[in-house]
Amino acid sequence: MSSIGIKYGQFAQVLARIKAAFEADGFNPKEAKNIIESVKHDVLNGMMQIVEVKPKGKMLFEDFLTSYIEDMETGRRTKKGRTVKVSPAYIKGLRIIQRQIHNYQKETHRKLGLDDMTMETRNSLVGYWKERGLMPNAINSYMTDVRTVAKAAYEDKLTKCDDFRHSDFVPKKEEVDNIYLTPEQIQEMLDLDLSTFIIKTSI
Repeated sequence: MSSIGIKYGQFAQVLARIKAAFEADGFNPKEAKNIIESVKHDVLNGMMQIVEVKPKGKMLFEDFLTSYIEDMETGRRTKKGRTVKVSPAYIKGLRIIQRQIHNYQKETHRKLGLDDMTMETRNSLVGYWKERGLMPNAINSYMTDVRTVAKAAYEDKLTKCDDFRHSDFVPKKEEVDNIYLTPEQIQEMLDLDLSTFIIKTSI
């Protein structure tokens, strides 16, 4: 939530409406302040008109993520330094972030292009997840996946946006006393054949 009560997911809408007004025929620069005040009033009073925010870049982030997942599943892509396909648990994690990005776009009426993966978008995503009660470590995991995919798109020369390199692009983890298993460790446990184990009971 911003200092004036606007949710992070609404900022894209605020900027889009101001941009649309400024680019309209007959725009008077002297009216800029009044336009901004009008938008602010509408937002705070729940009267904001929905404006679809156009993505930047050659390709949607969501579309590239879909192809990235398919490439990982088939083995066309592998983790750097490895030659084997990734685990089903890793794919499951990517599908989770895919749904999260889809939900963000739907709720903010904003399609993310590959060129949109800036620090501004990073802040919007982190704020969006915080508002929904996600814990810091979950957000860290999501943004780690976003950074991985953004980096792949950059290396494929589909975008020149390299904000993923920023040291704060992925929020820091929170130190906790509890110990959690990684998705790969959980998958290994699920794959265990327990039928071969003999349970001994004392008489």
